[in-house]
Amino acid sequence: MRPRLFLSGPIGCGKSTLIKNALGPLAARAGGFVTLRLEEGGRTSGFEIRPAAALTDIEKHKGRRFLSFESGETSRDDAAFSDYAASLLTSAVESRFAVIDETGGFELLLPEFCEALKGFLNTGTPCLGVLKAQDAAVELAQRINLGEDYLKEARRLRFFLENDSDSQILETTGRGDLEAERALKEWVRLYAGG
Repeated sequence: MRPRLFLSGPIGCGKSTLIKNALGPLAARAGGFVTLRLEEGGRTSGFEIRPAAALTDIEKHKGRRFLSFESGETSRDDAAFSDYAASLLTSAVESRFAVIDETGGFELLLPEFCEALKGFLNTGTPCLGVLKAQDAAVELAQRINLGEDYLKEARRLRFFLENDSDSQILETTGRGDLEAERALKEWVRLYAGG
């Protein structure tokens, strides 16, 4: 079992839920960040970044919105990643382990975030994460007009993680994926003290 385990799979299949369930109360000790889907009136209104410890108590940990969907328009706050998420990654090395849920989106176009991610990956700090699937990256690029530069960076990150001796990408179907549940349980035992 490698110290960095990233789940990848279809949008909304339950990758984050698998991580949350595997960590349980140990998530309170995690560095890093999680992304949360925001709902208003039964529809997705945007996404927000919160510290990884929010997995144990969403209301206790405030976050920063990075995508908003209003009146058919999409707006993004790059600083949510270049400042806020980057600082959460930088301080994650002080924790026993980290959660990076998720990466592989438009933040890969932000040099400050990429530098923080690269720095984190060079520390050897164990982490659980969600990596945006390739088809989801293509969909995102089309939805918010990110272009080929973004897709190139998404492929570059995936290639790095696939070829890094400390990282593993586990393709999952999400909730009910017994192989993923076993892998996460083993990772928590080895690296999170569970």
